[in-house]
Amino acid sequence: MLRRLGARLTGGRVRQIGDDAVSILTPIPCLDRRSIVMRPLGSQPLLYSGTSTLRRMSDASERVHVYVDVSGSMNGIVGSVYGAIHDCREWVHPVIHLFSNSISDASPQEIKKGVVRSTGGTDIACVAEHMANNKVRRACIITDGWVGKPIGAHFDTLARAKLGVALAGNSANSYDLSEVANQVVTLTT
Repeated sequence: MLRRLGARLTGGRVRQIGDDAVSILTPIPCLDRRSIVMRPLGSQPLLYSGTSTLRRMSDASERVHVYVDVSGSMNGIVGSVYGAIHDCREWVHPVIHLFSNSISDASPQEIKKGVVRSTGGTDIACVAEHMANNKVRRACIITDGWVGKPIGAHFDTLARAKLGVALAGNSANSYDLSEVANQVVTLTT
């Protein structure tokens, strides 16, 4: 889901070009560890290790802002959710947003350690306000779904964004966010 949310596909495939460093073997003499050792031993190497840059095309994408519900009803599964975020870190924005009744930002290192900052309750309004204030265009909300239906400006903010909702837990509720989500998936733990 994170890969799909981050993709910038509009009509055709949008690609980006980037340089990658690649290890190569070359007949051109250069200082590398192997040749430095071989010369004093009386052997002349035929190939030397070197690096070159290679231009490659890849799909253009943005990192997705992840909002994790850390309310009391998510207590039993937060560890599994954190593990999934860590496994998908290449698509995740460098700051992970923990929410209950307010937003608390966490670094990937804090997520790896299992840090939870919660007020206990749950309200989707704080997520919508954070997205509006920070101009978030792509987001994934990981929750059990019991966040309340967004209304007014909060509904508009969530509906405008490219939004994915990952429902976690045994009693997940897809009703509250179904009208604003572009994609809803149910996670199994």
